Amino acid sequence: MQIFPFQDWVQTTNKWIEQKVQQYQAKSLFLPAGDTPKELYADWRKNSPDFLEKLHLLQVDDVIDSEKEGLFKKFFRDELPLYRVKYPQKGITADLAILGLGTNGHIAFHEPGLPWTFDFGEVDLADDTKKRLSLENSARGLTYGAATFLQAKAILLIVKGRKEDAYQKFMQKDADLPASALRSHSDLTLISEISTTQSRGFSPGKDRLFSAENL
Repeated sequence: MQIFPFQDWVQTTNKWIEQKVQQYQAKSLFLPAGDTPKELYADWRKNSPDFLEKLHLLQVDDVIDSEKEGLFKKFFRDELPLYRVKYPQKGITADLAILGLGTNGHIAFHEPGLPWTFDFGEVDLADDTKKRLSLENSARGLTYGAATFLQAKAILLIVKGRKEDAYQKFMQKDADLPASALRSHSDLTLISEISTTQSRGFSPGKDRLFSAENL
């Protein structure tokens, strides 16, 4: 796993996409909704990076069975109004994936309790997920899962905010954490706001620290 500092994370993310598009001739990219990527999308609105013209953009999840159904579809219309971000659909994969680590260790709406082999479908949402999004108890999610994300040629996981517990479990490859499934990917990059070298799961032999200049 390649690990980059959080400083200038937007610039690092853009460089990562440019590099992976060239390396893999990538034509599609999974994108998350929520607070984590908002600064990145604001940069895209301002600068319209060339690499976006080469990529099909796919949203990783959305809310269903709720008064807020389509919450993330609306999110992308607001955050990326000049780009079409395709709604989640069974059987679709992407060459690249950008994901955020949830406070409970979920990736997209692949919640704890679902097997790592889960690839796509309708899911029950964890109570803390519904609370964070101000959703009623009946709300559910439509999402891609870890098994689909692992088919991507490269994955970028962003850890932003107060997520120390989930991050420690991720670094220790906790089997109950959906995000831990990503640790098996051969081209996984991590950008973390939380100190990595102090993590109990940090392995100097396998986890490599870089600066943005290395991209």
